Amino acid sequence: FLPEVRSSLEEVPAEDISALIAHVADRTGKAVYLIAAGRGAVPALRGAQYWKRAHPDAAALAGAVLLSPNLYVTAPEPGAEAQYLPVVAETRLRIFILQPERSPWYWWLERLKAELQRGGSTVATRALPEVRDRFYFRPDASAREDAQARALPRLVTEALSQLQKETGP
Repeated sequence: FLPEVRSSLEEVPAEDISALIAHVADRTGKAVYLIAAGRGAVPALRGAQYWKRAHPDAAALAGAVLLSPNLYVTAPEPGAEAQYLPVVAETRLRIFILQPERSPWYWWLERLKAELQRGGSTVATRALPEVRDRFYFRPDASAREDAQARALPRLVTEALSQLQKETGP
């Protein structure tokens, strides 16, 4: 029931994401993997950290696939260092990042990976050539972006497979 604006994602309570993780884990008995794109990575990671604090010994939350995550305080100015939200340093999770190469965030991918690893996360990445952010629903998508959009389910499945190899079933 939140308005469709970027700032609404900041209002999603970490407790709600944590409750969703617990519900899925309890209902299915399977490992839970979060999937989020862009600024949606912020509430996903905040919820994951909340869940981990509430369930420190549980293994139900197995990882996250992030598509072009926007985890910056603000967009970095050209030539300036990126400043990350505190959740980056607090996250301890297995993460797979799918990052379009024609995204402004692409140039910060290695730094983001290092910052997540510094916080205790295990991070794998895959660059997506010749596509922009939100390639999977752009009205002005190129032929390459349309092709990648059709391949997105396979890309996510491959990322999940990679995370499962690292964590087990």
